[in-house]
Amino acid sequence: SGLAESNGGTGLMTAQMQDAATFLAAGWDWAGEQANGLVDPWFIPESGGYPTLTFGSYAFQPLQLDGNGTTDDPYRIGTAEDLAAINHYDLAGCYRLEADIDLAGIVWRESPIGYFDGRFDGVGRMVSNLRVEGTTYVGLFAALGRSASVANLGIHDANITGDGRLGMLAGTNWGNIVACRANGTVGDHGLAGGLVGVNGGDIHDSYVIGEVTAFESRGAGGLAGRNPGSISRCYAAARVTGEALLIYDVNAVGGLVGDINSDFTYPPYVWGHVCDSYFLIESDGGGPDSGFGVPLTDTQMKQQASFADWDFENTWMICEGRDYPRLRWEQIVCEP
Repeated sequence: SGLAESNGGTGLMTAQMQDAATFLAAGWDWAGEQANGLVDPWFIPESGGYPTLTFGSYAFQPLQLDGNGTTDDPYRIGTAEDLAAINHYDLAGCYRLEADIDLAGIVWRESPIGYFDGRFDGVGRMVSNLRVEGTTYVGLFAALGRSASVANLGIHDANITGDGRLGMLAGTNWGNIVACRANGTVGDHGLAGGLVGVNGGDIHDSYVIGEVTAFESRGAGGLAGRNPGSISRCYAAARVTGEALLIYDVNAVGGLVGDINSDFTYPPYVWGHVCDSYFLIESDGGGPDSGFGVPLTDTQMKQQASFADWDFENTWMICEGRDYPRLRWEQIVCEP
């Protein structure tokens, strides 16, 4: 640049700018390394030079996935590397989880999967030990578009931190989430929810167990921090705490949902709906009553009769008096 100073950033010599070690030390997610994530947005071509984005580069060859990305022949995801490779494929395509995936030892600097507008079927399998430290849209998926569908997926022992819209499954959802479950912790600054930070789409027959914490928050909830969309037949058993960003946000912390308005951005002035959904009361380890969802005690959460109009024949099951409802695909066995 010919300049020695800048109001932001770190000044480097040419040799430093063309050395991958410089950027690895700063936590960049680099092709060929795993510690900073597997999305691999950056690399330096074999011919040398400055860092280059892998997306759209003919010099970078992503991992080959099995399948064609269609409904009849979805891309098949069986490893952590496969999961991250989705970013280099059709983000409006069809994907199917072929095995449980353990992400232990990886701290993702951005969501493993970015803006997704396709179909993802978890087939009743788990993604475990997800650790993401990011900004803006933070979760397994950064954001789910209006055509997106995620079903039958479990997230186990997740830890999501950052500043923005935070959730174990997605930072923001505008699509359809069905029969998903998550347990773990979500927290830091922004809009935080156990499953999604903001839900502008549909979530049904899903649940969260864990902890949600948000500072300088515009919404924090056990299932969703903000819900201008629709939530039905869901529950949250998560301890929820938060500090409002502005004085008129004092009630935007809830055991199930923090708030239901759209935050007056997109879409404008939309208010959400919550139907046949429940949350564990604060005194039993859950969250406060924000007026959205039905509060239940620990004892009530273990009784099928508490969950009106739920399908306990095909979708849900419960070990009466001993455990909260679980999805049938989890194949929980009630001890005699």
